[in-house]
Amino acid sequence: QSQKKENKNDLAVTLFDEMVDHPRIRRVSRPHWNNKQYRSAVLDAQIELENMVKEKAGYPKDNSGHELSGTRLMHKVFDVNDPYLKWSDLSTRVLRDELDGYKFLFVGSVLGIRNPKAHLVFRQTPWRALQLLVFTTLLAELVDRCDYCKSEES
Repeated sequence: QSQKKENKNDLAVTLFDEMVDHPRIRRVSRPHWNNKQYRSAVLDAQIELENMVKEKAGYPKDNSGHELSGTRLMHKVFDVNDPYLKWSDLSTRVLRDELDGYKFLFVGSVLGIRNPKAHLVFRQTPWRALQLLVFTTLLAELVDRCDYCKSEES
């Protein structure tokens, strides 16, 4: 069991360049990855993902004029009834459900991936870090596909 886990971790180290292929995610995570700081690699990738969402959505604010971040940002930006960003025309129930479902993946990435790494110090294995970086890469690619769709009067 221990040997199998060690082999997976060795494999993860060699797969980084193939699997983490989004340029912004790779740019911020690679220095940490190369230094075997896997928790920091994932944390910086998650921070960069949030920055990508903010940039593409025009830095949305709450009713008090404060810039949104974290889960509130993701809920607002990917709100199926009044989205800031979308990658399809939302013309069918399936497409609306897809946006709504991915909204929860973005929210979950903040709650389940970014927040623990920002608030707790722990050792992250290379294999688990690679899995989380690949997931972050997927979400970053979706952000790249998005169009800004918020009207001025909304």
